[in-house]
Amino acid sequence: MAWSKNHQGPRAARGYGYAHGKLRAALLPSAYGKPCSRCGLLMLPGQELHLDHDDYDRTKYRGFSHKACNLKAAARMSNMVAKLGRVKINKPVHRW
Repeated sequence: MAWSKNHQGPRAARGYGYAHGKLRAALLPSAYGKPCSRCGLLMLPGQELHLDHDDYDRTKYRGFSHKACNLKAAARMSNMVAKLGRVKINKPVHRW
C-alpha cells in the first residue's frame, strides 16, 4: 500500500496487523546493537524501536529504527502530503 493522503483507517489496512506484530516481536531482539535505518546511530537496549515501513511502498520494510526517527519521518511525509493538497496548480494569479 503506497502512502496516500487518506492514511487513516484500521491498523491492519495501514500495515500494522497481526503479521506485522509477529514479525516485529521475532526480529526485535536482534535489532539492538545495529544502526537505525533512519539516522544510522546504534539502537541500544531500553530504547523504543519501530519496525519501519518504506516511505513510498508500505508493503516493504526498511528495518528497525528509533521510535523518534520513524515518527519524525512520518510527520515529514504527512506534512508534505498536506502541503501538496493545498497547492493550487494552473490557477491565475491576480495582481491588483
